[in-house]
Formats: sequence, C-alpha cells, structure tokens
Amino acid sequence: MSDVPLISTRLLLRKGTFSANVLTLTAGTVLSQGLNAAATLILARIFTPEDFGLLALFMAITTSLSVIASWRYETAVMLPEKEEEAANLQVLAFLILLGMSALSLVCVALFRNSIAQMLGENRLAPWLWGVPITLFSSGLYQILSYWASREKHFHLLAISRVGQTLGIVGAQLGFLALGLGGAKALIFGWVAGQSVGVAILFERALKDEGQFVRRSLDWGLVRSGFFKYKNFPIYTAPYTFVGNAAKQVVFVVLRVFADIHVVGLFSMARRAVTLPVSFITSSMKQVFYEKASTELNSGHLEPFVLRILKIQVALATPVLVFFVFEAELLLGVVLGAVWAASGPFASLLAFSGYLEFVTSWMDRIFDVKGRQNLALTWEVLRDIVVIGFLALSLRLLGNPLLAVGVYVALDFLCIVVWIVMAFRTANFTVSNLWQIGALFLGVGSVVAAMLWGIRLIFTPWPALAVSSAVVMAMVGFVFVRYSRGSRFL
Repeated sequence: MSDVPLISTRLLLRKGTFSANVLTLTAGTVLSQGLNAAATLILARIFTPEDFGLLALFMAITTSLSVIASWRYETAVMLPEKEEEAANLQVLAFLILLGMSALSLVCVALFRNSIAQMLGENRLAPWLWGVPITLFSSGLYQILSYWASREKHFHLLAISRVGQTLGIVGAQLGFLALGLGGAKALIFGWVAGQSVGVAILFERALKDEGQFVRRSLDWGLVRSGFFKYKNFPIYTAPYTFVGNAAKQVVFVVLRVFADIHVVGLFSMARRAVTLPVSFITSSMKQVFYEKASTELNSGHLEPFVLRILKIQVALATPVLVFFVFEAELLLGVVLGAVWAASGPFASLLAFSGYLEFVTSWMDRIFDVKGRQNLALTWEVLRDIVVIGFLALSLRLLGNPLLAVGVYVALDFLCIVVWIVMAFRTANFTVSNLWQIGALFLGVGSVVAAMLWGIRLIFTPWPALAVSSAVVMAMVGFVFVRYSRGSRFL
C-alpha cells in the first residue's frame, strides 16, 4: 500500500495559538464539568455516601486500566511528521485496544468474585462485567481524541466532552427512573454513558479521515511503528498506569482500614476538588504536547514553560487558600448536611488538586525529551512511599482524616521533587523554580491573611461572600496582568 499516492494536503489544519486552543478545549470542559457538577448536586441528595463509595471502587478498576488500554501508542500519534505514519500508529493502537479488551473480558469471567473479595466488596462481582465495555469505550475515545488533537480539531474535542458528560449523567438518571436504585444506577449509567463521546469523535473521523486512513494502511508501517515508539509501552504506559492506579488504590486502602461510608466521603471530597481542576488541566495537557514539540525545535520551550507556571501559580493560589478556608461550609450547604463531613477531606485534597493543576501537563516534557524511563522510576518510588504511608497511618493512627493529611503532605513533597527532575531533564535552569516557589508563598500568605481577617470581622456567610469577591478580583487582575504581551499566549 505504500506505493499508492497519498494526498498529504487532504486537511486544512487550523493554526491556533496556544491560549486559543486551550480556551477552545476549556470551554467544552467547563461546560461538560459544569453539567457534571450540576448532576452531582442532584445525585448527592439522592444517593448515599455508601453508593458513591461503591462507584469509586468500580471506577478504581476501570480508570486504572483505561489509561493503558492501547499501551499509550495513541499518544505517539502526535509525533510523526508524516500523516501516513501517524495513521498507521492509530491502527496499531486500535489493534492493541481490541486485544486488551478481550483479555479483560476473560479475566472478569474467571476472576470477578476474587477481584470483588480483594476490594472488600462482594457486591461488586456482578457489576465487573462492565469493565471490558468501559475499557474499550474509554480506550477508543483516547485514540480518537489524540488524532483529533493532531489534526487540530479542538472544537470537536470540546463537543465530545460535553456529549460524553451528558451521556453519563443522562444514563445515570435514566437508570434511576427505571427503578435501579443505590449504586447500580450510578455504575451502569457511568458504563453506558462512555459511548456518547466515542460516537461523536468516530463519526467525524470516519467522515473526514476514514478514506485517508484506509488508503494509508501499511502493515509494514504498523510493525515499524510498534518498535520505533517502543518507549511508550515500555515506559510511558507503566508510568501512566502507576500514577493513575495510585490515585485509585487510595479508595481500596481506605476500604481495607475504614468502612464504605468513609470511602464515599473521600470520593465526594476528591470529586469536589478534581471537578474545577479538570476544567483546564485536561485541555492544557493535550495542547501543550502539540505546542511543546514546536517550541523545543525553536529553542523557546523553557521561557514558555516558565511563563505558564507563573500564570498558573498566580491564578490558582488564591483559589486554593479560599477553598481550604471554606470547603466544609460549601460542601455541607451545596451537597447537603450528610456531606459536610467530607469538607475536611476536601480541604486537605485541595493541595493535591493545586499541584495537579500546576503540573499535570509537565509530564509531556519527559515524552518530548525521550526520558520516559526516568519518569516511570520516580513515579513508582513516589507511589510506594505515599500509599505505604497512607496504609501505615491508617493502621497506627486509626483516624482516616489524619492519615489523609500524611498522604497529602508526602504527595506534595514528592511532586515538588518531580518538578525539579522535569526541569533537569529538559535542561532548564533549576534555580528559576525559586521564583515559582516565592510567588506561591507570597500570594498564598497575602490571601490567607486577608481571608483570616475577613473571618474575624464577619460571620460565616457574609465572610464567604466577601472572601469570594476578593479572590475573584485577585484572579481577574492576575489574568489581565499576565496574559498581555506574550508570543506564547
């Protein structure tokens, strides 16, 4: 097939700035997560912490597996200069996805009861049949989304995210209306809704690029791509799996040492933190990958990364301090009194969410520089430490909140070390990180002092209103201040 003339100018690629592409994806993410947040407000008043705890355990399995469903070859689609090579990488990723989905089906058929017992919840056993379906849907969505990113169809990605959220929420409420109560409606709805985003991207890909991919199919290129980009399954896939699985294992560890009610409270706290954080991080991650390759070749990657870090720290620090102060009040009122107990967990997790916002896109530096092995080694060590100390703290202290505090503190320290490693890997000037640290401490101290003073003057609800206005004003000022006059934004 390689001797067939191919039309490389088949697409009119839309050249957008970094900020324009991020804003396009962020608009879709904000809308989808806004719908998700609105649905959470409803579902939290219908379902119990135990129901959300069971959903969290189910998602711990599917989310961990979905990130390696194609051995991360889908991320390599962004790298080839030739469209034909990228198209065959997409075929390779799809074939691996089929094999992984089939393997998961066999494992569920043989070991679903043992898996449920290992998680401490026998009720999950019949629901594990949804794992292969979810694995295939989420894996295919990743393949299609990276191809859309390569072709700069960021608007389509935004639409697909909205559609996927509507599908999940609609399915959960639909199953509830059909009489499926408890965790069943939450789990079955989440499984069924995954297919909506896939359908949106697949329809467009089939229409616009389907003929090109079919004409480009070259089994020689598929095989060569398997070996050329072998670092992705060898290093990037385990790195991504370990990092993602560590977040999900927390639910399992909590369930071992605490009851399902605590798991549900922790799950809702994490959701309260990750929803706003994911408004931007998922968008930045994909757009940064495409932008980083360009800036690396032009020698402008370091100033680009430094500027993005400064903007993020200046924007996110006031919000972090505000949430730490007000999390318990906000969750108790917004979600209902039963969820007020998740507020202290949310205040602690806000620090992890903050670093997730600031650094989620930086792991692409290891991909761009070809140092995935270093990232994998550190990720494994980090997760062993933080998960190990979480389990040890739960066992010795017997207090889930204190144990989560230990977990967050160690995680924060490990991520700071990881940032230094990323700078060294990219041959950046590590001393520039002092500027970032000083900015964090300076802004954080000022905002904390202001919010503390407001609390001393006003009662809780007026204090919340005044604090919100102050933080919004600061964020608006920072955005205007930093977003002007840069070739990168």
